[in-house]
Amino acid sequence: MESCSWLDTLCRPWAWCTPVRGNRGSSRRSCVVLTPLFAWPVCGRRVRFRGLAAACAALGGVYLLADPSGPLNLGDLLTLGSAATFALHLSFIDRWAPLEKNGCQADSQLRHEFTLTTVQMIVVGAGGLLLSPLLEEPRLAFDPVSISAILYLSLAATVLVVFWQVRWQPMLGAGRAALIYVCEAVIAAAGGALFFAERLPWYGYTGMALILAAILWGNRETAR
Repeated sequence: MESCSWLDTLCRPWAWCTPVRGNRGSSRRSCVVLTPLFAWPVCGRRVRFRGLAAACAALGGVYLLADPSGPLNLGDLLTLGSAATFALHLSFIDRWAPLEKNGCQADSQLRHEFTLTTVQMIVVGAGGLLLSPLLEEPRLAFDPVSISAILYLSLAATVLVVFWQVRWQPMLGAGRAALIYVCEAVIAAAGGALFFAERLPWYGYTGMALILAAILWGNRETAR
């Protein structure tokens, strides 16, 4: 699992430094289709028709929202590599996060989740530290705004989110969790329209609607 985190750390910033077709964030959400396929051999979750169909529908929405144009290039391949490692990461969380032992105490499970979160943060932090001089010129600023941003992004937006993922994702399964992650592309597009006056073509809005419909349909069994 830590290897997948490190590989994602390698692919994602490199992809952001490389031109791609369309939207990088939307393209990375292609992990939604790969996740159910990886989860089967990794953690024994069989691929269900509803889940796979919803994943394919969401991928179609991602394609429309990303608006790719032109031939494939290095940035596209790196983004797809990041999607594949993220899909593996989701699958390994399903396998390793639950202790699944008879008589397991709640505090033992909690310590296990803290340990997984801590190891992931160490691996990703070390990978980012090693790769940053290769991908961009390091810039250090110790003013109050920069320190506040670093604390928020490292603690609230990373450590806390990863811990919640480790704690709660196994209840849904990697495939359904990946469907929910696709909503990130919809939220980003809506935020761009709301705060930065960005406008999408008609097929971009169609892609957003398709993604939301796929999420609702794919998680219908969970709601029941």
